[in-house]
Amino acid sequence: MTTTTTILYPQATGSGITWSLPQGFSCGCVCRMAAVATTLPKNNIRLGQLIQEKIRCCRSLNTRRGYESFLRYFTTRHGVGPLAESVSQQFIDSFALHLEKDFPESTSQRNLFMVKLSAIVSKARAIGLLTSKEQLSFPRYPCMRADHNLTEGEIAIIYDIYRRLIMTDPEMRETETMAAAVFIIDIAFQGLAPVDLASLRICDLRIMQAYQEEKNPLRYAHDEDYRRTVDSPGQCIDAIFVDTFRKKTGIPVRIVAALTPIKEAFQTLCKGKEGDDYLIPCFDRRKDYTPEQRQSRLANYFHKLSVALNRSLSDYYRLNGLGESRRVTYYFARHAFCNLADSLELPRHIIQKMIGHRQSVLERSYLRDPTPWEQARVTGSIFERLL
Repeated sequence: MTTTTTILYPQATGSGITWSLPQGFSCGCVCRMAAVATTLPKNNIRLGQLIQEKIRCCRSLNTRRGYESFLRYFTTRHGVGPLAESVSQQFIDSFALHLEKDFPESTSQRNLFMVKLSAIVSKARAIGLLTSKEQLSFPRYPCMRADHNLTEGEIAIIYDIYRRLIMTDPEMRETETMAAAVFIIDIAFQGLAPVDLASLRICDLRIMQAYQEEKNPLRYAHDEDYRRTVDSPGQCIDAIFVDTFRKKTGIPVRIVAALTPIKEAFQTLCKGKEGDDYLIPCFDRRKDYTPEQRQSRLANYFHKLSVALNRSLSDYYRLNGLGESRRVTYYFARHAFCNLADSLELPRHIIQKMIGHRQSVLERSYLRDPTPWEQARVTGSIFERLL
C-alpha cells in the first residue's frame, strides 16, 4: 500500500519563493513523510530563513536533524544571517573562522557544517536570490575518511557464513542467520541503504524472467521451437524485479536481482506474508509510526543485526585462524555491491544508475539504462565470484 505526499523544492515565482513539486514528480510518489508547502517573500530573505525552509521539506529524518543542528549553530553565531542576495566571500570566511574556533579538534564537524552552508548558498543562487557572479570558495578541512570498503575476500567470508547458516537454520529463526541473510540480500538488491531495504513490501517485488533479448510475445505463443530457445537456461534468468526509490534523494531505482544466490532466504522472508507486509521484519504494517519512532525502530533493528553479524564474523575468523575481523555495518553492503560491480568492469554510469546516485545530464538523459538481463547478470556474476 502506498501513501501520497508532497516532495517540496523551492521555485522562484512572481510573488515569492514557493516550495513545490519538482518536474517529473507527482503526489502519488511513494514516500512516508509529508511536508507542508510554504511561500516566502521574494525579497529580503535571509539565510536563516532558507535553512528553516530546507528543514521543512526534508524527506529524510536524518537529513532534517542534520539541518536542525546546523540551524542551531548558525543562529547562535549569526542570528538570522545575512540577506541571501548579499552573501559574499567575507561572510563565508567569517563563518569558517568561527568553525575553527568552535570545533578545533573536529574536522569532520567543520566539514559537515561547511557543506550545509554551501548547499544553502547554492540553493539561493539556483532560485535567483543570489545574483552576484562572484566565485565563492568554501574551505575544506583534511580528515581521515572512514573505510567502508570490504575486500572481495571479506565479502566472500560473509557469503560463506550466510550459506552455512541458511543450511542449518532454513527458517532463519536465529538472529545470526537473519543478520547474514539481510546483508547478502542487500548486496543482491544493488546496495540499498538500510532505510530503503526496510521499507520494501512484498507487493513491491515480482519474480519474473529476465531475457537476453526482447521476447516476441506473439511468436512465443505459437512457435514451440522459438519458445524452447527463448526459455533455455542461457537465454533467461529467474530474477526479482523491484521498482523503488531512494528515501534520501527521491531518485527512482529499478532493481533486477538474480534469484538463485538468495533464493532460500528470499522465499523464507516472503513465506506466509500478504502483499502489504514488509519483506524484512523491521516494521509492522499494522502499526503507524511517527518519523521519530520509525527512525528509532530502524536504528535499533539494524544495530541488533550488526551485533549478530559481527559476532558471526569474529567466530568465523577465530575458528579458521584468520586473526581479528573488523567491525561491519549494513552500509558496507552498498559499498560492497559498487566495488564488486566495478571489478566486473561495469561502466561507472551504469553502476551510478543502479544504486540511484545523482547523475549528470549526460548520464541521466543520454546514456541508456541497464537492461533487466544486464542487471540480473551483474548480481549473478557477483555471487559466482564469491563461491
